[in-house]
Amino acid sequence: MKKIIALLFAVLLSLTAFTGTALAAPEFDGKVEPFAVLLMDADTGAVLYAKNADERVEPASTTKIMTLIIALEQADLDSVVTISAKAAGQRGSLLKVSAGEKIVMRDLLYGMMLASGNDAAMAVAEAVGGSEEGFAELMNKKAQELGMAHTHFVAPHGMHVENHYTTASDMAILTRYAMQNPDFAHIVAQASYTMPANNKKSAPWEVKNTNKLLHSDDQYYYKYATGVKTGSTPAAGDCLVSSATKDGMNLICLVFGDEFNGYRRWPLSAELFEFGFKNFRTLNIQAVMDAAGPVSVPVQGAAEDAPQTVQLSIKNAAGEYQTFDKDTADKIESGALTSRITLSGGDALTAPVTAGSEVGTIDYLDDAGNLIYRGVLVAQESVEAASEPVPETSPAPSGTRSPVTRAPEGAGSGIGTLGWILIAVGGVLLILLILFSALLIARKRRYARRRARRRRPSQHSSQRGR
Repeated sequence: MKKIIALLFAVLLSLTAFTGTALAAPEFDGKVEPFAVLLMDADTGAVLYAKNADERVEPASTTKIMTLIIALEQADLDSVVTISAKAAGQRGSLLKVSAGEKIVMRDLLYGMMLASGNDAAMAVAEAVGGSEEGFAELMNKKAQELGMAHTHFVAPHGMHVENHYTTASDMAILTRYAMQNPDFAHIVAQASYTMPANNKKSAPWEVKNTNKLLHSDDQYYYKYATGVKTGSTPAAGDCLVSSATKDGMNLICLVFGDEFNGYRRWPLSAELFEFGFKNFRTLNIQAVMDAAGPVSVPVQGAAEDAPQTVQLSIKNAAGEYQTFDKDTADKIESGALTSRITLSGGDALTAPVTAGSEVGTIDYLDDAGNLIYRGVLVAQESVEAASEPVPETSPAPSGTRSPVTRAPEGAGSGIGTLGWILIAVGGVLLILLILFSALLIARKRRYARRRARRRRPSQHSSQRGR
């Protein structure tokens, strides 16, 4: 009996959870061995896949992403940097510069990112921040500005040091920001760079990028890759922050804690990129709204010589670009969605109306009534109010030149036809559960009364025998 009741409750809970919920987005079905992984749409910030993305990790040399963006924003790229003894004495991966060597800041940045030179990173930090500690302050200030709430930097190069940590989510925020800088994007996309001769080196020398995705002669080459930075220390494991662009879509992939000698990070990143490109699209929703044209709505209480209707343009509420699964994106572009207009004044606006003011919203819904995206309605012109009160009327807003159609009243609450059907089924099951429980209680009571009646004769006999 208890099993039957538990089953009914489980059915009700599953119905409640499903009602009004849009279909789940595509899921990555590949094998993800590294500790922390994240795939992001660089244009919208939408996360397409994540594993342990908010867990603390050591960034290793991916730290240099922050070092580079700070240098690009604060340093004179044509200035000459003199390498200090401290910078020249760094360990790990190196550009192999020596104390007293003079290198132009721009060249030093290429050497830092491509060769992953820890010596170059220290030289940059000293030149920009005055010292390693001073530069760390700049790094943490920038992290705070970007909203990297779970990150703290100590060193400019990422070698293991106490209290130097981040998360995949925070590094995605940083990389998305940095890739918007043209100089940053150009540097991290280079497979190699020729360092010019200087006071210590008589001939130019070439440095190659440690990012295998960028090398056409490497087995891990990925033709859509555009950056960004590798990392590796015993404490951090092997890491890779990479980017790729295909058909106008820009993705960022972050892999931390690859314990397969660093070799899983390359194919996994490519697999995640392919998953993103195959299943998602980035749409310029503002362009879609602009193409739909303005919405015309009536105005109550307008002056006689003022317009009695006003044109409303549509502004995307969530920014210019949004990420959708491909099926939804196709529906958006084909105009297969339904629209529902909600005005701040009811079925019509009330004068006065000021040009540029937000006066309502327009929701775009799928066939099940789920909200796909929302636009804000903005008045294109001003309408003066009448000097005397005018009887109110409630004409509905006129049609829009959008390819979408108006939704029926009440549609789009996020539940839809399927949702209401599931609610009805859930209600029936709930009633059956209540009836079943009542019958069970009545049955127990009848059983108790019968036992009481059976006991009475035996009790009388016992009293007579005493």
